[in-house]
Amino acid sequence: MKAASDFIAFYSELDGVRRQVVDHSSTMREIRKGDVIIRQGEAPDAVYAIEKGVVEVVREGVDLLPGRSTAYLSVGDIFGEVDVIIDKPRTATVRACEPVRLRKFTANQFTRLIERIPAFSLFLSLNLAQRLCRATGEHYYISCCIDFRGNTENFDLLMVFQTIQSGGRTGELQLTHANGDVAGSFFFSEGKIQFARYGHLSGIEAVWQLLIEEKPASAFAFQLVSKPTFKHDKSQAIAIGASELLLQGAAHRRQFRVADPALKNPEQVLSRLADVFNWENPGTVSQAKALWERVVKQPQSLEELWRVSNLSWATLAEIVAEMRKRGFVELAS
Repeated sequence: MKAASDFIAFYSELDGVRRQVVDHSSTMREIRKGDVIIRQGEAPDAVYAIEKGVVEVVREGVDLLPGRSTAYLSVGDIFGEVDVIIDKPRTATVRACEPVRLRKFTANQFTRLIERIPAFSLFLSLNLAQRLCRATGEHYYISCCIDFRGNTENFDLLMVFQTIQSGGRTGELQLTHANGDVAGSFFFSEGKIQFARYGHLSGIEAVWQLLIEEKPASAFAFQLVSKPTFKHDKSQAIAIGASELLLQGAAHRRQFRVADPALKNPEQVLSRLADVFNWENPGTVSQAKALWERVVKQPQSLEELWRVSNLSWATLAEIVAEMRKRGFVELAS
């Protein structure tokens, strides 16, 4: 049986009468950035569904020391329901990361709604089961001290990098696909990225590839570890400073978005035009020469060139654009 993906989807699937029941059983609240919505240890008095914005879930230590973010929730997510159902004190603090609009159900409204709309009970049960499956699958991460996690649909990964940098964190950011397969891993030491792997790419090119993708892997989680858990080549260690990496990453993203669409088409074929090749940019001379040597032998698609190189698509597009401009190659479908 398939549950609605979130509360917004569940609400949209209800008929008019049941929507009115939901509306009469809840109130809308506008929350300012930084405001606490629920606080760990307090009595559970309400359940919330997010209509707009993002909230941060923070779990305090047993001594109520300053806690760390354990999750970020966004539009369609519901929170606080478990505490109300089992009538136990709040297990975490939730605060607004930005201006937020919430649908609030008091504890009494929530329990009555479950009785009046059986489909709501089913929605909660199936979504809690999915949450339990995710938690079980993430057991390894939990044992390694998860610092924070989230969904890439809701968070700009450039901002995630900035969060790690500003916090001076040491650990590993891992990205996973919806099926749980690992898409990439990025190790940080005191906020500075040292090693990276994303798909077949490693080093700084793995970072650029991640940042330019419109739809990267489904989820991310940052775990506190002292060394990388993934296989890495020390020759691919990243030497760029944290702030410079963020600036360059943003620049790569902007340049790639406005690049010639042909340079983003994996089926475009690159062919040699000139007999002599010379390259003036010392930063990309080895990569440009490697590409040239491949197309000298035979024309190749951009997809083929990307697959056999350790180049992000942004760097590949930049080099090919310069090669075309200087008359070394042509690009055709």
